[in-house]
Amino acid sequence: MRIISKQLVASAIDNPDLRKAVRITDNIREARELMHELPPPVLEVLRDTFKRLAAGRTGPDRDLMAAWLHYTQQALDDARLREQQEMFGTYQNSERSKGPRSKRLQGTNGATKRLRGP
Repeated sequence: MRIISKQLVASAIDNPDLRKAVRITDNIREARELMHELPPPVLEVLRDTFKRLAAGRTGPDRDLMAAWLHYTQQALDDARLREQQEMFGTYQNSERSKGPRSKRLQGTNGATKRLRGP
């Protein structure tokens, strides 16, 4: 366990540059986490925004926007894959209930009867 002194904490709190650095890293971390919660249409708009911002810049600013563009594209690909997996999982579960093990026949009185094999 790391021991933190009162003096160290006080100097960190009083240092505006350090507080800004912490805010920046917290915002980046939060933005990355939020991207993985967004649906594909929102990520598409975000991706297009980063693409537009990267095109209008040069040097390190362009590199930063390009990195965010790349990260957003990956989050979008992941979100689309999750949607496909969820859709397939739902499809697979609904098909399983209609499979040969659960052959059912609607009786004339409205009751469900299980078919008997030969």
